[in-house]
Amino acid sequence: MIRNFFAVARLFLFSSYLLSGLGLAIILSLLLGKSWYTNSVGSWIKVVWTKGVAIILGLNIKRFGKASGEPRLIVSNHISWLDIVAISAYQPCVFIAKSSVINWPVIGFLASISGTLFLDRQNRKDLNNVMQKGKAAIDDGISLVFFPEATTTDGKQIKSFHPSIYQTAIDVHCATQAIAISYPEKKNLASPAPYIDDDTFVSHLYRILKAPGVDVNLHYCTPIPENCHHDRKELAASTQNQVIEALSI
Repeated sequence: MIRNFFAVARLFLFSSYLLSGLGLAIILSLLLGKSWYTNSVGSWIKVVWTKGVAIILGLNIKRFGKASGEPRLIVSNHISWLDIVAISAYQPCVFIAKSSVINWPVIGFLASISGTLFLDRQNRKDLNNVMQKGKAAIDDGISLVFFPEATTTDGKQIKSFHPSIYQTAIDVHCATQAIAISYPEKKNLASPAPYIDDDTFVSHLYRILKAPGVDVNLHYCTPIPENCHHDRKELAASTQNQVIEALSI
């Protein structure tokens, strides 16, 4: 009963914070332009605001390794929408997300106005369009993040990393860095973080808010320099192996 009460209270706080973020993003777009999230001031305001989201959701984020400071292509295994919060709470970046996310109430529009690129993986022309926008983001000095598994897992396995988007790093001559994400058990209980199977966003969000905090580990793998790979399949395989090794799967 008490957990339900606090979950409802946190849900109200989360909803209010999202609306405040939407208003903030609109103001920043008016003051700094449509690409406000690539501006040095705007990008770090976005980072600070996202830290607030992480606090409300009860994320306890631990980082291992070192994040490269230069604009780069960032790839990661994918377990939950919480991955996005955890990564963007510490560095300016834009994400490539599946096209269905844009239809999520409030969050879809907030993500769109904050620079998220939405990809319909069944549409080849859409892939090319997203890649061009991704290259522009890196050229503007901000890192591009995507999840090459193209789906979420329970974190106990790593699916094949699809190589298409890796061409972005090759074309703009930037480094590629993999992040291995894990959600360890808390008090011998499995983490509620995995967003898989028949989960809906609302039910999963409530499960997160009801939990007594969620531990998140971000392991930054060694960046792969721009001149080390000229083949996207090799680059995808290298980062996949880095993530597997970091997670000891």
